Formats: sequence, structure tokens, C-alpha cells
Amino acid sequence: MDDFQVLFNIAEKYNLNEIKELLDSAQELNQQKFIDIAVLGQFKAGKSSFINSLIDQNLLPTGVIPVTAIVTRIFYSKDLNITIHFLNGKSQQIPLDQLPEYITESRNPDNQKGVSIADIGTPHMAKFKTLRFIDTPGLGSIFENNTETTKQWQPKTTIAIIVISAERPLSEADRKLLDEIKHYSYKTYCILSKADLFDQNQLNEITDFVSKKLKKILNTQIPVLHYSTLKDVEKYKQQVIQTIFEPLLQNPNTQISKIYQYKLLRAATLLQNYLQVALQASKKSQDEQRQLREQIFNSTTSANFLFQQVELIASDLKSHVREQVENFLMPHKDQLIKQIQQKFKQDYPQWHGNLYKISRRYEKWLKQTLGQHIRQIVDSHHQQMQQIIDSAQKNLSFFTQTFTQKLSEKIRQSLGLEIKTLSWQANLPQLKSPDISVYRAFDSNIDLLWFLFPMFIFKNFFKQKFLRQIPLEVEKNLYRTVSILTGLINSQIENLAQQAIKYINQYIDTISKALTIETEKIQQLTTDLQTIEKITQNLN
Repeated sequence: MDDFQVLFNIAEKYNLNEIKELLDSAQELNQQKFIDIAVLGQFKAGKSSFINSLIDQNLLPTGVIPVTAIVTRIFYSKDLNITIHFLNGKSQQIPLDQLPEYITESRNPDNQKGVSIADIGTPHMAKFKTLRFIDTPGLGSIFENNTETTKQWQPKTTIAIIVISAERPLSEADRKLLDEIKHYSYKTYCILSKADLFDQNQLNEITDFVSKKLKKILNTQIPVLHYSTLKDVEKYKQQVIQTIFEPLLQNPNTQISKIYQYKLLRAATLLQNYLQVALQASKKSQDEQRQLREQIFNSTTSANFLFQQVELIASDLKSHVREQVENFLMPHKDQLIKQIQQKFKQDYPQWHGNLYKISRRYEKWLKQTLGQHIRQIVDSHHQQMQQIIDSAQKNLSFFTQTFTQKLSEKIRQSLGLEIKTLSWQANLPQLKSPDISVYRAFDSNIDLLWFLFPMFIFKNFFKQKFLRQIPLEVEKNLYRTVSILTGLINSQIENLAQQAIKYINQYIDTISKALTIETEKIQQLTTDLQTIEKITQNLN
């Protein structure tokens, strides 16, 4: 039995799912013989454009708004072929021009088509034959439906390229992403995109700032490279290829073997730590074990107490959301009214037909025009709204981290051992941009009596009526958008709270199992530990 299967069996025996995930990613790497290069980063950092530029093919959709919604894998193939894999297990071959229908947020909102992953084989990957690029949905957008998918992909990461826009280097969201990915990635690189926006001195300053921050976060120095898809493209491309890809391509089998061993070693180290805690606890008598559990799990670790603490944090955060969203959107009201009225005055003279047709056209026009303007306003305040969610995640992460650190310290005091675990990684729920609703042009059915109102006489009269109606529609839809966004953000906060509770309970359950191993199983624990130690020595 090989090292993988031995470690997996031991992890399964003790129900350690986080370790099994690491082992699964290692086994997948060993079987497929591809080195996965995951391109990660915040929305609109330029991930898809970066990949398109590297392979000299406009393969992945790009745009001025967040585009990518589905994890997409790009690899070498003699002929271009695209396979869409669905959540129901089915697959479908499609032509390139249909790709946006499946992997973009605008064509596949909320992943209504149930896409699991998209695989693209292209001859343009010929110079990267043993590599597979993974384009992921951008993290950090509250309208990004597959942020959760990206986070679920992180444990599979082999080589991580974090793309950071030089316009906004190393935000809090970038810092969190780097902190999470370091648990899984064999090697991590940083690409500063949009380098064409700065001169060399400015780039040097930004690079120096990012490098220092990265070293502090990751506790190691990682390469920081520049990239632009508009200026000096070949120069930047060659630097990236030489630094990141050439070492992987020169001896791919050796590289795959090293990465596989790294992932096994990471899993073995976590598994060894858990069994050491369990072994130390199992050597105590039943009375001592009871006292140990009481000492470690005092009243502050009860599920009810933890639930109340998390709910208090979440409730306090949610109580301020509506006011914050109103402060973002409502100051736009007067200017928006002027813009809509001005646009109406320009368009109305081109409308022809009876009162009924013009009324329906007005309602359709107002919904489309008002919706477009409100979406632009919402998008302009995306960063502020995301900060509300980031703040909630930061508060709840601090709570879970504080709790696990206190519990780990008690274990250290009681057993003389440090307990290691992977940090809490929150998955954000799916959200979508709110719709716009518009009242009928008339509260009564007066437009059904259109034949009483010849429009060559009354057209200007109804123009004034429609103009007077616009302020009401603008205010109503702004407040409606505030309510929807408040609900969406509060749902995220509540979801984060529930995830925090689940993580803490799982952590308690894991430690509880370690502290309640029966004395007669000491020999089994000892044997498993010796097995892991041998594997660890071999991997080192």
C-alpha cells in the first residue's frame, strides 16, 4: 500500500475531512500528470486577459464588468475543443462562439444552466504542454455568483498565480486570499497587472510595497512580476515564462513528483499532530480524561454560548447595513431624476402611436433606462458594499481564530502539545443584482380609452404627466434597491455566522474525539503514529 492510501485510510479512520481534501488533491495531481496553474485574484484584476495574452489567443471572455462565473481549465490539444461539464454529470461539446453562454455571468446568471466546469483544449497551449491553466471567477464581488466555486477550488491548487491590479495593490481581500492559499499551494507567484498605467519608478515603489507585505503575510519571499496586455507585452511575457513556467516545463515529471510529495507531507504533518494529541489524552485514566475535558471545554465552549456570541456579532453588523446602503445610493436621487427626465425629453418626440402604445413604451423605456442607471450607481459603490461584508468576515474570523487559539493554548498547557489546523475559510453565498420594477403609466385604465385622446392633441399633456411621474419612480426604485441590497448583504452576514458556528462545532468535535480515545486503542494510535512518522521521514 502506497503512502497516499495509508495516510488516507488513517484520516478516514479519525474522520479528518480537511486532511482528506489535501490528499485528494495530491492524488489527482499524480493521476492526471498535469501541473495545474491556478490564476486567482479579485474581480477585474485581469486574470482572463492575462491568460489570453500568455497563449496568444482571445479564448476567454473579457469585459469592463466582472465576467467569469465558472472555473475554466485550459490545456494543450491538437485541435480546439471545448467541453462543458454539468452538475448532473453530463457533458456537452460546444463551439468557441458559444463559450460565453456557459461561463459568463451575463449569459449564465446564477449558473442557471448548472455548469460544473469548462474544459478547453487548444493548440495555442503547445508551449505549455504539461501545464493546465485554471481561470477562476473573481473573488470579492457581491454579485459574483461563483465566489464559492473559486474558494472550493483552492485546496486543489498546485501552483498559484495571484493577479493583483497595480491600481489597487494588495487590498484586504488580496491579503486574505494569500493567507488561505498558502496552506495548499506548492509555490505562489504574484503578478501586478496593468503595469502600463505607471512609469518604472512608480512600478518599483509598488513592487517594493507589495513584496514587503507578501513576506509578512506568507513568511517567505515570493517573486513579484509585472504584466500588461497593452504595452511591452512580449517583454513582460518572457519574464513570466522564464520565472514561472520554464522550471516546470524542463522536467515536468520531477516537478509533479516534488509537488505530490509536498502535498503528502503537508497532510502527514497535520495528521501526525492530531494523533499526538489523541495519544497523550488516551494515556490518562478515565477520571483524568474527564477532568481534562472539563478543563479544556469549560462553559465558554458550549454550543449555545458560541451561537449567542456569533449571533450578537452578526446582529450588530446587520443593524447598520441599511443605513450604510442608503448613504451610498440615496445621494444620487436628485441627479438621477434630472438624468432620466432629460433622457425622456430627448426620446419622447420619436414615440408614435395611440395612448395605449405610448404608455406601454414609456413603462418599458423607464424600466430599461432607470435600471441601467441604478445598476451603474450600485456598481460605482461596489467597493464600499464589499467592505461591509469584508468587515463581517473579518470580525467572525477574529472570533473563530481567538476561540481556536484559546482552546489550543489549553491543550498545550494540559498535554504539552501544539494543535495545528487549517484556518476557517468562509464561502460566500450566491447573490445577484436587484431587478427594477416600474408602476403602470396610469393607476387607472385610462389608457384603454385611447380612442378618446387623439395624440396629436394630447401628446404634450401626457409628456408632462410622464415627467411628473419620473421622480416618484426614481425614489421608489432607489429605496427598493436599498432594501434588496440590504437583504442580500444581511443574508451574507447571516450565512457567514452560520459557517463560523459550523466550523467551531467541527473543531470542538475533532478535539473531543481526540480526548476520548479509549485506553485500549493506545496501541492502535501508537502504531498509526509510527506509520506516519516513517512516511514523514521518507517525504523529507
